[in-house]
Amino acid sequence: KILVSSFLGILFLFFSLKEFDYNLFKESFISINFFFLITSVLLLIIIIFLRAMRWSFLFNISIGINDLYKSQLVGYMGNNILPLRLGELLKAYFLEKKTKIPKFKIIGTIVFERVLDLLGLIILFVVLFNFSIFNIFPYQYVKIIFLILIFTTFLIILSFNINRIKALRFKNKYFLFFNDIIDGFSSINKMNFLFSVFYTILIWISYIVVVYLVQDSMSLNLNFIQCIIILLISSIALMIPSLPGNIGTFEGSIVYTLLLFGIEDGFGFAFILHAVSFIPYTLLGLFYLIEQRYS
Repeated sequence: KILVSSFLGILFLFFSLKEFDYNLFKESFISINFFFLITSVLLLIIIIFLRAMRWSFLFNISIGINDLYKSQLVGYMGNNILPLRLGELLKAYFLEKKTKIPKFKIIGTIVFERVLDLLGLIILFVVLFNFSIFNIFPYQYVKIIFLILIFTTFLIILSFNINRIKALRFKNKYFLFFNDIIDGFSSINKMNFLFSVFYTILIWISYIVVVYLVQDSMSLNLNFIQCIIILLISSIALMIPSLPGNIGTFEGSIVYTLLLFGIEDGFGFAFILHAVSFIPYTLLGLFYLIEQRYS
């Protein structure tokens, strides 16, 4: 898996660098509006709080938002420096130390977090559906979105009904941890689900604003619909196994999307857009992990 993901990440990275112009990149970096760039970083940190708020609805007990916020950042840091998205396990381990909730039950809630993120993708697609995007939007992405819709709907229905399916309960002592995962995955109720969807919408709106702020800082003159398309395609690309931190796949997807808009040298934008989340998330996550180690 590591070899395949590394190969794909490097392949995407080569694609994104194919039209790279160092002098143009240097000029665009020098001319960046750092006010918009810093604002985007602050908004990305606010998004972590929104994710923490949403995550709190997936537990049957009250958990401090601060602990959830720190756990989210530790998870992002882990995903940025470890292969195979092992940051999700690190995130569960960190929160277990903070709350004493079994880590496998936490992993169940993390799985449902990803379901909500898939739901966010579908909401983005519904928004784009009303703006005649198919003139530039490749049809294969439409098919992928419909598959995600079916898969997400199935997982949400499963979450509400999984506790009724006795066959999914394990009695063998070596598989008891699956019961904790099932409990975490199915801990949400219908009222909390509505709140979770509300926060999911806020999170994705915030991501759109981040993309818009970064492109505005580089004077690319993209509109909000184009920013939504960038976010949608890059999010789909992040599902592909890649190097730690999605290096390569993220840049490749951004460069590819900008080519759809007629922008040939998009690596500078892709690099900056990736850096505004990668650097602060990694540093903050590392700080909180060290803080936990010595507290």
